[in-house]
Amino acid sequence: MNVGELLAGQSVSAKFTFNVKNDVVIGKEFKNIAKVDYYSIFNETKFDEKRNYSNQASSTLHTYDAKVNKTVFNTTIVNGKDKVTVGENVTYNITVILPVGKYNILKVTDTLPEGLKYIDGSIVVYKGNTQNKAVEGKDYTVTVNGNIVELTFASEFADEIIKEYGGKFQAFLNATVLNVNNNKAGAVKTNKAVLAWNTHESISDAAVGIVEPVIDITKNFNVDNVIGGDVIYFDITVTNSGQSPLFNVTLSDDLSDLISKFVSGGINVTSGGAVVTPTWDNNIVSINIAELGIGKSLTYRFTFKIREDVIIGSSYTNTANAIGYSALSNGRNYTDAAKDSFTTKLPVITKWVVDSSIDNGRDKVTIGEKVIYGVNVTLPVGNYTKLVIKDTLPQGFEYIGAGAFYANGTKLVNGKDWTVNVNNYDITITVNNVHF
Repeated sequence: MNVGELLAGQSVSAKFTFNVKNDVVIGKEFKNIAKVDYYSIFNETKFDEKRNYSNQASSTLHTYDAKVNKTVFNTTIVNGKDKVTVGENVTYNITVILPVGKYNILKVTDTLPEGLKYIDGSIVVYKGNTQNKAVEGKDYTVTVNGNIVELTFASEFADEIIKEYGGKFQAFLNATVLNVNNNKAGAVKTNKAVLAWNTHESISDAAVGIVEPVIDITKNFNVDNVIGGDVIYFDITVTNSGQSPLFNVTLSDDLSDLISKFVSGGINVTSGGAVVTPTWDNNIVSINIAELGIGKSLTYRFTFKIREDVIIGSSYTNTANAIGYSALSNGRNYTDAAKDSFTTKLPVITKWVVDSSIDNGRDKVTIGEKVIYGVNVTLPVGNYTKLVIKDTLPQGFEYIGAGAFYANGTKLVNGKDWTVNVNNYDITITVNNVHF
């Protein structure tokens, strides 16, 4: 193009408009160079002396890049997006946008993070939105190598996507969070998708954080001490204090000793005032809870009567156990235990001066005076295999005799109901076959 004469300070511009071919290879660069030649005087001049000048400039034209966007489409347990727990399934979405052009190579490589496993056969590819499913084996092929999933697309597939679906296609794939050591609460798992076309790549990441349930159990009797005939209860409370639900929670408690030694009749189980029917297996009670949500707790109350012939002086300690899972399948198990105890009330003994024969009848005596001591024993309801009262007189006192009465005034028969043994200052009273 000849522009003729260009005076000092003048400029001229030229615009070249063209259409880019539909089959331009996406990812290529096209560099264009413009060159100008000019002279200090007209070529037709009669003067032989003239100087030639030249200059050039360039500009590079790039094709648009193909784009890939990786997101978490759904999760099955926690919050449906960025938090997952052990055993949970994650659905990832990979969306690809193809500029108009030619694609000699079109491939998506998805790398799952350590601790996640691809679910075989879970990949679905759609053309455009989710109304038109692509055909595996025809439109694309799938190769799985451990945590790496590779989708390779036929060249005709890209042409169809550009022509019929606005250059958009999507892939969905599912993965399971495994029960492995590095999948602990607080861990972040980043998944990378790489779109390779011709000689270029586009990368997108999607991350999920690991959360876990925490199972806590408490067991508490409502009293510390019991006697025969008491009606008491213990509460078992299970709480999920973690950040994901618990499934298939089982509470279990071996009540064999409680039933054989302490319980009269049956044990009633309630929760929130409603009757609960647990499972019994040889005096081992268990309760199943299908799901215990985040921050939720349940309390179960076990009510029973203490048998009246309970052995006084005995004690009972019991442990309740809980187990739950982070998912219905492939989940991690979580356990906890809690214990509590009670004892039977003990007999209470008191001693006082009943009377004396000379002085004030209470706390002052003289030589030769007789003193009557009273010993009162209060027995909790229960069974006593042997009741022995030991009394040691101070030096200078001599035992004369004794009598014993029940609280209702009935006198105990010496030699039958009770016996007395004196050894210097030590007096041992044995009461036989005591049962209250």
